[in-house]
Amino acid sequence: MYILGVESARGALVRSTEIVYQTSTISPLGGVTLAGFIRNGRGLPADSLRVFGRYALVYLLDGQGEYRDANRQQFDVNPGDALIVFPDLPHRYGPLPGSRWSEFYIVFEGSAFDLWRSVGLLDPTRIKWPLGPMQYWLDRLLAILEPASPLIMVSRLQQ
Repeated sequence: MYILGVESARGALVRSTEIVYQTSTISPLGGVTLAGFIRNGRGLPADSLRVFGRYALVYLLDGQGEYRDANRQQFDVNPGDALIVFPDLPHRYGPLPGSRWSEFYIVFEGSAFDLWRSVGLLDPTRIKWPLGPMQYWLDRLLAILEPASPLIMVSRLQQ
């Protein structure tokens, strides 16, 4: 079960990262390559956009923030919102200045997802997906990572 926050000796929240899955092995259709939690994250630098090079699903667990990209999309992000990161779309997301947030993320790649993008099932104009209730969706996302072949994990993610 997910537990919010880690406190330092002074009671201040500190950033922590927990990688729960990592591999370089993918199927001919693609695969999940990395997944984990970032607690009390500060996000990406506010003055620049980045290109990630892979797809990712970022599920906000705690805090509030914003998203913006090179397509001039900009919107608020709240707990329970999932963001889809596209490999070639410059973007920035993170908590509001001076605040922090906690997230669960899954990084994935491959021709199955490129095909979904080519037919509009993954659409860079539809980045934000509100998903609730949060514990239900976090459990579903974690279930994708249960030990299996890369192809099975791709199928789970597509579900």
